[in-house]
Amino acid sequence: MRKNIKILFLDIDGTLTDGIYSVSSNGIITKNFYTRDFCAIERLLKNRIKVFFITSSEDKCIAEKCKTNNFLRKYENQLFIFNKVRIKEEYINYLRGKLAPNNIRNNVGDFHWHEIAYMGDAQNDLASMKLSAISACPCDAEKPIIKIADYVSLYKGGHGAVADFIEHLLENDK
Repeated sequence: MRKNIKILFLDIDGTLTDGIYSVSSNGIITKNFYTRDFCAIERLLKNRIKVFFITSSEDKCIAEKCKTNNFLRKYENQLFIFNKVRIKEEYINYLRGKLAPNNIRNNVGDFHWHEIAYMGDAQNDLASMKLSAISACPCDAEKPIIKIADYVSLYKGGHGAVADFIEHLLENDK
């Protein structure tokens, strides 16, 4: 891991999932998650690297998935979920700044863009990826994202891209 990385920001739809929503006739939304991605995320958490899920989505699928792994309780000061985020780089700046509520700022701590690894797949990830110390995307990300990513996974979103990037980060620590 690059020594200065403190936080991994992860987009959800198209990065941690394949971007496909399933909706039942009674309106229940489901998404598929890849188990190895969460095993790799836990390795980061055990190494005291915080993980921030950041998504424009309004559903609670990621929170429910984290509950099944007991992540939210086990890593309560290291794992955060931010839903309904439209302009991600502005929100990250908000988290870094004095405007964030004390309860968030106290848990998140001070951090700078050069301490962030960021993985996304779509246009709303572009600015954050450009500002981060290292950026990555799945191989099926949008073309402008692939062009600027420091690391392009060999895997598609929801099919091990996150685990692949985390392995890349951890290998660079040697």
